[in-house]
Amino acid sequence: MISGLVFIISNSLINIGVAHLLSPELYGIFGIVMSFNYINWVLINSASLASARFIAGSNKLFYSIFKAALKLQAIQAVFFSLLYILGSGIIANLLNDPSLRNYIIAVGIMLIPNAFLTLYLDGFYGGLCKFKQRAYLNIFFSVGKVIFSGIFIYFGFKIFGLLLGYFLAIILALLIGIYKLKVKSNYAQSCSTETFESKKIFYFALPIAIATLAFTLIKNSPIIFIKFFLQDNLQASFFNAANTLAGIPYAIFTALAFTLLPVISKSALENNFPAIRNYILKSFRYLFIFLMPIIALMIPTSRELITLFYPPLYLDAAPVLNILLINVSVIIVYTSFRSIIIGLGRPMAETIISLTSFAILCILSALMIPKGGIIGAAWASLISSTTAFILGSIYIFKQHAAFINLKSVLKIFFCSAVIYHIIAAWHHSGLFLIINYLILLSLYALLLYLFGELTAEDLNLVKAIYQKMFKNAVLHK
Repeated sequence: MISGLVFIISNSLINIGVAHLLSPELYGIFGIVMSFNYINWVLINSASLASARFIAGSNKLFYSIFKAALKLQAIQAVFFSLLYILGSGIIANLLNDPSLRNYIIAVGIMLIPNAFLTLYLDGFYGGLCKFKQRAYLNIFFSVGKVIFSGIFIYFGFKIFGLLLGYFLAIILALLIGIYKLKVKSNYAQSCSTETFESKKIFYFALPIAIATLAFTLIKNSPIIFIKFFLQDNLQASFFNAANTLAGIPYAIFTALAFTLLPVISKSALENNFPAIRNYILKSFRYLFIFLMPIIALMIPTSRELITLFYPPLYLDAAPVLNILLINVSVIIVYTSFRSIIIGLGRPMAETIISLTSFAILCILSALMIPKGGIIGAAWASLISSTTAFILGSIYIFKQHAAFINLKSVLKIFFCSAVIYHIIAAWHHSGLFLIINYLILLSLYALLLYLFGELTAEDLNLVKAIYQKMFKNAVLHK
């Protein structure tokens, strides 16, 4: 979550910098290009998720899985990179903007190193449960892209400078990740005599690839649909501004999904169903405790958030931000559902859910964007992601009769509603808005404690985490 927070800050700094230093039209193009970059992550993440599951189930086969995953990822990366490069003109023409062609080619080139960085972070480090090391690498990448992108923008390279900054940060993070893992010295000799068949990753990864592509298109394609149906870079820039701020909770809470996948996989392979149920119930309780107050504080202050980070021109994005904040909270929960379903070894179920939801998004976008503009795009996103949420919750409940503790959710919802109404009636703007948030989050924690939802077990957990981090920092120093 800390690395997710750093990731948020880095993305926000880049987005806010682009919005202030470049024209709104260029900011809209930047949003479109970044959407393709996020879609890249999905195209190349299936092998990572598959290898994480198999590694978590059998660490002694790590070296065999490592070699099989590298081979599959290399094939995927080259294929999709060539697809981008050769199809760049077609994509640009479909969006009626020839200027996009060179940017799309650049995104295709970036895909190759990004594929291997994703494999190391989500696949190898995730499968081995090296979450702290993964977090450090993610922080390094986040900080690096801000520094490199800032330098290139300063020298006038604009969007190409941003892409070059991302590219250099990916390369450096990948090299450090390779060096720190030390595969040959730490794992090659300890590998058992058993071998791992490459086709297992392929067969497991294929439905994940389809499902993950559909899931990411649900999250990132609305801005592309806006460009296609409205042919308006300014409207795209407003949507991108709202989507960037709405993405703040998402970047923090996807940490839960990364940690759930390997532990659920290990428990499923051991047929330890009580452990799976325990992971699900406790994880979602903490997710709701942290997520609901953040959404409750951000929705009533959407206009103030826009003016805090963006020029006044972007105030038109405030109504869109309200809808996207609800949308992103639904997506966060469904992201954790995805990890559980994949961890249980049921990628086909997740594929059906994601494809169904994406089909709904396409139909609703075609109907709602031409009439409703960016508001229509936001509603189409919310309806499609809610569909995925409902289907995912039904599936998990049927499998393990576990999802949430209704009594806990009602308490959390009530406490969140209290601070929602307070900040709706009284709040400041500018930097004082942050003080409002801190005061009301403290009140929220007090209310949880008074209602018995924040227990001694929770406080002891926070204390233990703090002590562990503090001791590690002192020992390291």
